[in-house]
Amino acid sequence: MGAVVLVSALASCNPGGPEDAGPDDPTPPAETSEAPSVVDPAAFLDALPVDASLLSSSAQPTDLSAVGGRDGLPGVVLTRATGPGSEAPHLVAWQIAESGASEIDLGLPMTGELRTVEIAADEVTAVAGSTWEAGAVTSFLARSSDRATWTDVPLPDELGGVALLDVSVSGSRITAVGIDAARQVVLVSVGAEDVVTVADIAPAPSGQNPTVVLATVGDDVVVVSTSEGQRPGIVGWRSTDAGSSFEELSALPDSGMETLSGIAAQPFGGAAYWLVSGTQRNEAGNVRPLVLSSTDGTTWEPETDFIYDTDEEWVPWNGEVADASIGEPMFLDTGVATILGSASGTAANCVYRNSPPQWFTSESWCSLRAFTGGPSASGVAVPKEGGGASVVRLADGVLQVSTITAEGVWVDAPPVTRASPPFLSSIIVSADDADTVEVALQRLTLTVSEERWRRDASFAQVMVDASGATPATPVGAEHVEVGTGTDRLRMDLRAPDGNPALGFSYLDPAGGWVPSQGDFDGLFGGTPVRVSDRWVISATERPGFAYSSGRNEVAHLTSTDGVAFSRVGPDQTGAPTGGGSSIGQTCSAPGGEFVTVGEVMETLPEARGGVWWGSGDEVRYLEADTGASTRFTACATVSETVVAVLETPEGTQTGSLSPEGAFETRASLPAGTTLGRLTGGESLLGIGDVRTRDYVGPAILISADGAAWSWVPLPTLSRNFRGQIAVQGDDAIVAGVSEGGLEAWHVSDLAGLIAAAVPLEDA
Repeated sequence: MGAVVLVSALASCNPGGPEDAGPDDPTPPAETSEAPSVVDPAAFLDALPVDASLLSSSAQPTDLSAVGGRDGLPGVVLTRATGPGSEAPHLVAWQIAESGASEIDLGLPMTGELRTVEIAADEVTAVAGSTWEAGAVTSFLARSSDRATWTDVPLPDELGGVALLDVSVSGSRITAVGIDAARQVVLVSVGAEDVVTVADIAPAPSGQNPTVVLATVGDDVVVVSTSEGQRPGIVGWRSTDAGSSFEELSALPDSGMETLSGIAAQPFGGAAYWLVSGTQRNEAGNVRPLVLSSTDGTTWEPETDFIYDTDEEWVPWNGEVADASIGEPMFLDTGVATILGSASGTAANCVYRNSPPQWFTSESWCSLRAFTGGPSASGVAVPKEGGGASVVRLADGVLQVSTITAEGVWVDAPPVTRASPPFLSSIIVSADDADTVEVALQRLTLTVSEERWRRDASFAQVMVDASGATPATPVGAEHVEVGTGTDRLRMDLRAPDGNPALGFSYLDPAGGWVPSQGDFDGLFGGTPVRVSDRWVISATERPGFAYSSGRNEVAHLTSTDGVAFSRVGPDQTGAPTGGGSSIGQTCSAPGGEFVTVGEVMETLPEARGGVWWGSGDEVRYLEADTGASTRFTACATVSETVVAVLETPEGTQTGSLSPEGAFETRASLPAGTTLGRLTGGESLLGIGDVRTRDYVGPAILISADGAAWSWVPLPTLSRNFRGQIAVQGDDAIVAGVSEGGLEAWHVSDLAGLIAAAVPLEDA
């Protein structure tokens, strides 16, 4: 099986979440009579040129939506794609053909970065979505009768700031749904002569990144919504009068569904048959598929039986530790519903058909090439004219359209795209009083190996200064350096049994790089941090590389010279084990000590904030009373105090951490504000997301003590930017990545930027 090295410190700096496909989340402040104040970032931030090798050389598709072929019309796949180079996310469409798919141009008028796009069809085909430009969100809607020419549907001004997230077609009636700036779920109905009506349904669930889906049959409309960290997981509403009025679906919050994949419906016995797909967690904490079905749109039955052939005891996610997910349900022309399942076993992609209350598959409906070896790929099985299905799968920039024939045989096709991936994870690994900052980048490449898909990791070492960003090592290297001068470590990709894992080497001034000594077995992520007189590696460990071999746990390795490392495993720190734990950030603490913050699954399946406090070679886990469904994402020291960032179902908090593990809240940030990796010192600096009356998007967040925060917009090419700040005296370097690759800025007057920043409460 292929493998991925998950460098946890690299992957943890996403302020909006790795798969931020939801709308631009949060509630803006109440309107005031005062003119809004937004700092012009051009006054302080100089965009730096980036070497082309650090960007993607081809478009990288993400976030797919598809409809199948019918009535002589071809199937269509829509994706949000970034690149080549620094090109912002935009729409790329494919027409499904027998040989796979070919790219087409829909000719839809839109400007700015594409945020969301969905397609649906019945008697007509509709496309809906949203764009983001200069902090503003705009939605679009178009229809077609032949899937060749498209007519733009003018949207009223009252939809300004609404992100359309899903669309449904019943007959010729088009209905879309989105979320507005005040987190209100909004229904958009298109009537005769493209007359558009807008109706508020209800507030979206609390939590970050709310999303919403809908399905329609005639005048029947069902809308389902969820958000990250929300408990209960999903809420929903039903209308029987084409959206004029709605009633809440009281049964959905108690269904146990935590994440939402999609919804589908079709006429059934004079009414409708509804399916909602997503995941739940079992008592062991494993993610499992869950389908909710209904024949009346009001009462819902859980369906959890997924069967392989006639063997009810075997499914691809067997095992004590294995996760699985399912995609959006689709109805084939035969009326049978299908779902593409992905699991952390060997049969990672199978199309399941439903025979209520069970879902079943067979060998011929499973791909011989597991797409990712885990449940991270997105995919859908749509009807294929003449029978069977087209199976659209997407992972790591690779899009593939396979076929299940009318006779029920899976036929793989070559990828539609060949990924030339950008580096999607970054961390500043060295910044001293010199003018240069070193940034470590990591990328994952999806390739075919031994008739299976595998994901391979590689690194790039990048030097960033006021003149630009230039690779210091060959792009795609198997190592990356950390540290300054001769006090340096090197992370090495090693491959025991063909599976990449991490090892470390130290720089011997007399003899070059020498392998460090220590117990590095089972480490699949970690980045060295220099703390006072020693190196600290906060690492991810697992019994084996296979996804089903065990859960990720946090371990620590320390060394005073980089030559010999002592390992402190999770069982030695007193941390809860068995449920899993993960790293947010490791930072220095007063007195030469260090802190790692993250999350632990102490009481399955609820996560809570986790704190590990280190002194010398000793590391102890601290009980932080942060409540259920919480996690620490970042930390830094300012004025001899460790300040941490805590994500909760209600939003983002910042506060102080004591050596006893007590977290004292200093600030609850405005709804929708997120905050990634922190840089400490005289002030706290971080990259996050803000939402104000006049701006939505990435920003630099600044605080003197973690109690009061201010912000300056960050003029990124993509809404999904994730980055970090390195302070160099009076200057600073901002560096990070989005789907297109590396972006960087030079701040020549850091004090001026801090002084000009606008308080969050005034934005």
